[in-house]
Amino acid sequence: MKQLNSVIVEGDFQHFTSKKGTLPMTFIVECNKQHFTISVKSDIIAEAVLKNKPKKVRIVGRLERYGHSVHVLAEHLEIKA
Repeated sequence: MKQLNSVIVEGDFQHFTSKKGTLPMTFIVECNKQHFTISVKSDIIAEAVLKNKPKKVRIVGRLERYGHSVHVLAEHLEIKA
């Protein structure tokens, strides 16, 4: 049986944790006082974040392990008003 690996995070964009413009790009989103590390490997999503400088975002993605930590790998990004 194939396992489902899907997550939606909606919250406030906090700050970049990697150098802007380099892939994979990572940033922090705060949702209900919890901080989520978001990883972006897509040029299109990275450009949207850099161009729009969002305050609130909704990320649809999947969980991915990076060493001893778990990040959300963004597959879709919505910029909230």
